[in-house]
Amino acid sequence: AVRVFLLRGEGPSLREATTHRLVTAEPLSLGRDLRSGAAVLSAGPALLASPGAKYVRYLPHLLAQDDARARGAEEALLCDDEGRVIEGATSNVFAVVRGELVTPGEEHLVLAGVTRGRVLRLAAEADVRVSYRPIAKGDLELASEMFVTSSLRELFAISRVEQNTVGAGSPGPITRRLHAAYRAATLSST
Repeated sequence: AVRVFLLRGEGPSLREATTHRLVTAEPLSLGRDLRSGAAVLSAGPALLASPGAKYVRYLPHLLAQDDARARGAEEALLCDDEGRVIEGATSNVFAVVRGELVTPGEEHLVLAGVTRGRVLRLAAEADVRVSYRPIAKGDLELASEMFVTSSLRELFAISRVEQNTVGAGSPGPITRRLHAAYRAATLSST
């Protein structure tokens, strides 16, 4: 897993600053076990930055992620001011509600995400209906499936939100189908 960071550096203004690049690399472990899901925790309101980029206010996302992991969860869910889930701290979030895939739209200031985009294309190819809207508390209670997406985690099933089990507590049929399609598409493009 390679991450490239562009840092402002020294200078009187952004345009005149000398930028610095920071590159980190660490072993990547793909192929997580999809037989069981992971727990997530709500982290409260998100501090939204600009759409299309996670920067400036990314530290609260990372702190929410650290808190979730310290409490035994895989991810923290970030909410808008109305308590609706808009994204994960380091991922995009999806729920299956009444057979429809629900995910916040980019107008809700979520990072579009490369993996999210691929999953949405695969959902269209699989004739899975998609609704672009924040995931309301009622949706969480009705969700038969949930998953998050990110480049490093691919498509990862959520089995529990706080203390509430999602669906049967294991990856559901839409999650499994989209994960299989994602893996097939990823392997065929390498």
